[in-house]
Amino acid sequence: MKQLKVRYGTYSYDGDNVIIYEIEKVDCFLQFVHRGYSTEKEHLKQLGDDESTRRDSQILELSRMGKSLREIASQVGCGKSTVGRVIHRSKENEKAIVPSVPPSQPLGEREMGQDGTPDNTERKEAKA
Repeated sequence: MKQLKVRYGTYSYDGDNVIIYEIEKVDCFLQFVHRGYSTEKEHLKQLGDDESTRRDSQILELSRMGKSLREIASQVGCGKSTVGRVIHRSKENEKAIVPSVPPSQPLGEREMGQDGTPDNTERKEAKA
């Protein structure tokens, strides 16, 4: 159990100090039984590299199929913001990939540009 808000008094049970309870049935009544103290980090699930890669590829596949962020989030079992972040990161990585560019080669009077199309800069300068 983590303390979220304090109106009066001290803030005692934050992320570094959480109370551990266990739900037990005692005499036909469910109740919390105190088990100790711990840090919040010990109880949060950490995704491994393999799990997150698998999740990310599933998100991207569903996105390519035209599903909305909410639909993808509910199918994959994560938040809408996480889905948006994965898709955005993927698009940034696609933009960062530089396609292989053929080297410039002379073609008679014209030169080839880096994108493989004729370079017309000399003609434009001559006309001006």
